[in-house]
Amino acid sequence: MIYKIYSSINTESLESWIWTNHDVTDFNNFIQIKNVSNGKTITCFKRTIDDNFLRLYNDDKNRIQITPDDDVIIMNEYYRRKLEIETQKYYDLEIIKIKPYLRPFANWNHPNLQVQFVNRLTFVSILLGIISFLLGLISIIITVC
Repeated sequence: MIYKIYSSINTESLESWIWTNHDVTDFNNFIQIKNVSNGKTITCFKRTIDDNFLRLYNDDKNRIQITPDDDVIIMNEYYRRKLEIETQKYYDLEIIKIKPYLRPFANWNHPNLQVQFVNRLTFVSILLGIISFLLGLISIIITVC
């Protein structure tokens, strides 16, 4: 589907969500966006543009106004760079809801480096815990047998 891209509000520049008025999912959820022209993808949280958000976004007179009739995506610079797209242009983007088992990896490439670090450290900790459990189980089996 063709979307016009807008920049996010400054206070949301390090958040892991995008805003769109297109009903990709029946409610806000994690999605994957693919730039059809170059195959680049991002995983992020989808938020729905409503009247309150439009009022907040359009209140700033220095910002280009959004009309509710357009198919738009509002995203921060980090995600735009990942997809290799620019603001105020139209792009063919494919949006799909991600599978539930992929949700733990949704913040792997979060715009905020601190969140990225914590997310990756958590996975390393879980992996080390599994290895420790297996080594303990193996030593018990060897001792009993």
